[in-house]
Order: sequence, then C-alpha cells, then structure tokens
Amino acid sequence: MNTENTVLNARDRRTALWFLWALVPGLFAWRLSASWWSGAGLFVDEAQYWDWSRDLAWGYFSKPPVLPALIRLSTLLAGDGIAGVRSLVVFLWTLTPVVLWRLVWDMFRDQAPHVPVRTRLLVGAWAAALASAMLVFALIGQVATTDGPLLFFWALLMWFFWRAMQTPQRLWPWVLWGILLALALLSKYTACVAVVSALWLAFKQRHASIWQGLALAFMVCGVLLIPHAMWNQTHGWPTLRHTAELLAGSDSAEHAGAVFSALKYTASQWVLVGPVVFLTGVFGFIRWRQKAPKRTDETRPKTGGVPLMEWAWTWTWPIWLLGLMQSLQGKAEMNWPAPAVLGFALMLALMLALMLALWQGLTTLSWRGPWLVLILGAMVGATVSLGGDWRQHLDAKSQGTRWDLWARARGWDAALQSMAPHLAQFPESKIVASERALIAHAAYAWREQGRRPQAWPTQALPKHHYEMSDPFDPHSAKGKGLPVLLITTQPNPWTAQWLELFPHRQWLHSHTEAGRTLDLWRLDTP
Repeated sequence: MNTENTVLNARDRRTALWFLWALVPGLFAWRLSASWWSGAGLFVDEAQYWDWSRDLAWGYFSKPPVLPALIRLSTLLAGDGIAGVRSLVVFLWTLTPVVLWRLVWDMFRDQAPHVPVRTRLLVGAWAAALASAMLVFALIGQVATTDGPLLFFWALLMWFFWRAMQTPQRLWPWVLWGILLALALLSKYTACVAVVSALWLAFKQRHASIWQGLALAFMVCGVLLIPHAMWNQTHGWPTLRHTAELLAGSDSAEHAGAVFSALKYTASQWVLVGPVVFLTGVFGFIRWRQKAPKRTDETRPKTGGVPLMEWAWTWTWPIWLLGLMQSLQGKAEMNWPAPAVLGFALMLALMLALMLALWQGLTTLSWRGPWLVLILGAMVGATVSLGGDWRQHLDAKSQGTRWDLWARARGWDAALQSMAPHLAQFPESKIVASERALIAHAAYAWREQGRRPQAWPTQALPKHHYEMSDPFDPHSAKGKGLPVLLITTQPNPWTAQWLELFPHRQWLHSHTEAGRTLDLWRLDTP
C-alpha cells in the first residue's frame, strides 16, 4: 500500500492542528468578544432561558428543558454575567463543525478507502469551514438560543447514523442514536425532522437490520421522553400547543399571501447560508459544469447504493421542504429549518473539494480554500454584528433601529436598574407587568435583589411562561391593602380592568435613555 495514502506528513498535521485551534478556541473567543463589544445585554429569550435555569424542570411553556439546563451549568462555571449565560451554548456552536469534519473522515474511511488521508482531512476541513462561515453560525452562534444545542445534536445524529449504518447488526450504535435523538428533541422539537431523513435513508438502503436498529432507537428515545411528556400533561401541554401555534402562523400579526410567504422563506434561508458560502457554492457549481467527468465508481463513491452527496443532501431537503410547506400556512420562520445548513455544508464540501480533486488529481487540494472561507466568514459576521445601524451607512431614512443586530437587546438592564431605588422604597409591594419581555429582563436585571414581576394575565389561556407559572392575582393584592408597582413600556396601559381595580395611580419614574422607554407606576386600591 502506498504510504502517501495512509500517512499524513508533518506539515499537514501542523496545519490541521492550527485549523482546529481556529475553529474551536479561536471562534469561541471571537464570538464571545463580539457580543461583549456590541455593548448590548441579553435578548429577551436569553433572559427568559436564564430565569428558567434557576428552577430546572422537565419542560417549560414554549421550549423543552435542555437549553435551561445548559445555561445552569454554564453559569455555575462562569457566573451570571452575559458571557456566563452564553459560554456553553457558544462553545457547542464551535464544536458542531468539528463533528462534520470527523463525519467526512469516517465517510471516506468506510466507503472510499482509496482516497488519500490528506484528501479526507481536507474535505472535512472544507465542510467545517463552510459550516462556520454561514451567517447562522456567525451571528446566532454568538447568543444562547435553542438552535445551538439543536444543531450540535443534529450533527451528532448525522455522524452516529453513518456509524450505525456501517454495522447495522450491532445494537449499541442504535441505542446511542436513540439517546442523541431524545437530547435533540429536548433541545427543540424541530429535531423530529431528523427522523424523516433517517427513514428516507433506511428506505434507500433497503437493509432489514437498519430498520430494526431504527425501531430500537425510537423505543429508547420514547422512554427518555416520558418525563417531558408527563410534565406537559400535568401543565396542559403548553409546549406542544405553543409549537403548534407557531407552525400554524397564528402568532402572525398579518398573514401574507402564500407565494410571497414562500419567497420570503426561501430568501431567508439564503440569508442563513450567507454570502461567503453562497458565492463559494456558485463558483464550485460553475467549475463542476465546466469540468464534470464521466460518473464512475471512483468519482462517485457510494454507501450501500446512496452516493455520498445524496446522503448529505438527505439531511437537508426534508427540513427545508417542511419549512417551505409551513411558510405557505402563515408566518415564515427564518431559523426553524436551521439544521438544514449542516447537510448543505457537507454536500457542498463534497462537491467542491472531492470532485475538483478527482478531476484535477487528488494531490491538488490545498489548505488555502478552507482557511480563506473560514476567515471571510468570520469577517462578514463581524461586519454585520458590529456594524451598528446599517441604515446610517446606506443613508436610509426609515425610522427605528431594526437594522442593528443587537437593537432588541440594548437598554434593558440600564432602564430596569434605574428603577431599583424606587422599588427599594416598597419592599413588600407586588411588582407586575403584562409583557413577557419586561418580566424576563427584570428578573435578570434585578437578580441581586431577588425580585421579579408577576404576570398580569391578558387572556383566559396563558400566552407565555409567566402567565402560566406566576400569574398576578389582583384581588389578593387588593385584599391585603398592599400597593402594586406596574412596569410598562406603553404610555397609556390602562384598561377598564386596571381602572376598576386600581383607580388611584401615581407615576414614580420614567427611563428614556438608550432607546428604551420604561415607566414605573404605583397603583393603590380605593
């Protein structure tokens, strides 16, 4: 056997190590630094997840339990500051491309052993670089959302499904796949679409042992989901109801036409992919069309009858298709199909690196491509993240701060902390708010004081977590004769119910700096 096919030279080893350092500790440090340089605080969802992490449960109103558990561990390790809340989730974002890298290595080792190890390593580096350069990684990868653990476990599902598929008679790989599927579902229900990809591949393979292994994996997953299902049953199935409402688009302020919604959804997916990966893919496709060779067994390695690129694409098209179908029903959810980018990055790496190498010779691949894509992706992400309000750069005249990536996370802590002296004058009072964002941000801003507003219910069924877990009973407060402190973002929040229960109102404080206007009122019973 040619040793060049099985042994890496010292230079490639060093380069691969440096590339790994850039992927994980490098991007981890950069993304945490970028969120700190932005000068913004937590987004409302992050503040809510942090609040949930202080009271761990098997479920919450709108999300399964994995993310709050990760934030709890992250804050135990790094404190309750912004970096502490985000650290562990951001770390998962940086690990996910490494999983793709290892998957590529296994794919070639198992199904194309004739390909030199250097080429295997470089194709994996391409997959990792393309994934990291996508805007969904560069931007959402800076914050603590459910997409971080979802994409990490989705990548692990891809990798371990490949491994289980190679020895389908063995049971433990399928047990492990069932455990990973449960963790993915407990991160975000979107992971259920991974089942569609697995079933489609099992259908294409036509191997009885794969079907038996999947049945075992589904049973393991089902057992692990029982505590979450019991929590939902006890609380009236809020997580499933909330997810169903989102998928139906019932939270949309207005429903666009089906065609416009589908176009908006399609455009949003290319935004998630980002310009670096898009242009790289266009260039690769042009080269492919110009130089496409005859398809042979050498240029089209297979896995049980499924070409490698088709195998990768199977982890993308089902979730993109279901996202498109959902967009036709109402609101197009931009990040709902985010795991699709993993299969897309893998497929694109195979097309760009493997095919070009096979056309021009296996020794022509170099590290310049992955390094260039990785660096350009980080630069584009930095430009979008730290560019501020892009309307100013483009001389746009529209109002608001929508073009600032961090606009919705700015000003909350300063506004709420300015109210702390006024709250201290009424230590026994009830604090209430009717907005989820106010309650979540206040819980985080006042964590040292240990205070959090209660939720003033606005409808019969709870519309967010705090209306379910900590609703305000105005009649109880009225009976005790205690003042009620209302926090609001609305200049005139008074409804007939407010006026009837608390006819005496006293304005205490207003904060209007940093683009965040909040008012504090004291309400007294007759």
